[in-house]
Amino acid sequence: ELKLSSREYVELIGIGEDSTFYGWLILSRGNIETNGRYGRLQRVLANGFVTYTGNGTTNSASITYKTFDGSTITVTCTSTTGCYMINIPSTWGLSSTSYIVMLTPMGRSYGSSSGAPLKATVLNRNATYFYVETSDDSSNNWGGGFQFQIINLNDW
Repeated sequence: ELKLSSREYVELIGIGEDSTFYGWLILSRGNIETNGRYGRLQRVLANGFVTYTGNGTTNSASITYKTFDGSTITVTCTSTTGCYMINIPSTWGLSSTSYIVMLTPMGRSYGSSSGAPLKATVLNRNATYFYVETSDDSSNNWGGGFQFQIINLNDW
């Protein structure tokens, strides 16, 4: 049994061999409504976490992520306190205006157990990297890190 909403389509492929049919495999589902009233799918290129692993003197970070194609993403702590550079693959063919980065900060700045919660902001986007700055007040701070999603806007 296959249930569809009133505006939905399903792409199917039959599975079988010779004279035996096993059933259908759903390849994709989509919305027939194309004028945008019901929104569009977001093409997430990658999602993950950046975590500060330094000690307040030596600054470093780690990244845990998944990409849609298994590509490698890296993170570097820049010389500016609280700035992280996340490198993304050039093979994705992005420009600075063809993707967005959604961030959610995690934790508090390094060494603070009761201070203000951490903030994370995208400062700059480029075809192969973007910068994120973290702080808990008006000055930049190394911090607990952030969660991220990189969303491709090329389908829009």
